[in-house]
Amino acid sequence: MEKRAKAVIRVLVISLSATLVAAGLKIYYGRASHSLAFVADGIHSLFDAAATLIGILSITLSSKPPDEGHPYGHQKLESVSTIALGLMLLSAAYEVGTMAIERMGHGEMPHYSFWGFLVLGIVMIINLTVARFETNRAHDLSSQFLAADALHNQSDFLISCAVLASLLAVYFHIPYVDAGASLAITVYLVYLSLRLIWLNLRPLVDSRVLDPAKVEEIVGSTEGVMFCHNIRSRGEHGHHFLDLNIHLPGHITLHRAHEITHQVEAKLKAAFPGLVDVVIHTEPHDHPPCSKG
Repeated sequence: MEKRAKAVIRVLVISLSATLVAAGLKIYYGRASHSLAFVADGIHSLFDAAATLIGILSITLSSKPPDEGHPYGHQKLESVSTIALGLMLLSAAYEVGTMAIERMGHGEMPHYSFWGFLVLGIVMIINLTVARFETNRAHDLSSQFLAADALHNQSDFLISCAVLASLLAVYFHIPYVDAGASLAITVYLVYLSLRLIWLNLRPLVDSRVLDPAKVEEIVGSTEGVMFCHNIRSRGEHGHHFLDLNIHLPGHITLHRAHEITHQVEAKLKAAFPGLVDVVIHTEPHDHPPCSKG
C-alpha cells in the first residue's frame, strides 16, 4: 500500500475511535433520559462510524496500482464510497425525522440532568478536535474522503448545538424543542448527504477538472507550439488526467517534435501537481485536415 493511503487510513482510524466514543455516550445518555435529540445525534455518529469503515476499505482498494483490468487505477472507488456515505446519511435522516414527527404529536419532555451538559460538552470537544485534525490532513494528503469525514465531524458539532438547545428548553420547561431540534438535525442530514453525493458524482461522470484556458496558456508558452486545441480533463482531486492536441511546424524532425511534446508535458505537470498522466496528440500545423485556429 502506498504511503499516502497508509497516512489517510491512520487518520480515519483515529476519527473512527473518537466517533464511536461520542456515539456511545450520546446514545447511552439519550436512552437513559428519553431524549430523542441525543439519540438522533448518536445515530448520526454511528452512521459516521460505519462510513469511516467503508472509507478505510475503499482507500485500501483504491490505493492499489493500475493493473490490466484497471489501467487508470482504482481511485474512483473513493468517490463511490463517499456517495455510499451520502445515501446512508439520507437513511439516517429518514429515521430521525420519523421519530421527531411522532414525538411532535404528544410533546413528551425528556429528563435531563447535569450529566447531559457534561456529556454534550465532552462530545462537542471531540467533534471539533477531530474535525480540525481531519481538515488539515485532508489538505496535506489531497483526500476527498478525509475532507468528507471532516465535514461529518463538523456537522456533529452543529447538531450538538441543536441538542444543547433541547437541554436548555427542558431546563426552562419549554415543550416540543427536543422534537424540533431533531427535525433540524434531519434537515441538515439531508443537505449534507445531497451535497456529498453531488460533489462525488462529478468525477464519476468525468466532469472537467482543469481550466482549458490555463492549459492553453501553458502549452502556448512552449517554444515551437503553434496551436493547442481539443483540451479534455477528468479525474478526482489530486489524481487528474489530461488529453490535448498541439500543432508544430510541419518541417521539423520527428526527434524535435518528440522533444517539444515532452517539454509541454513537463510544464503541465509542474503547473498542475495532481496531474498524473498527459496524452498529447502532435499534428503538423500546415497539414490540410488540421485546424489552424
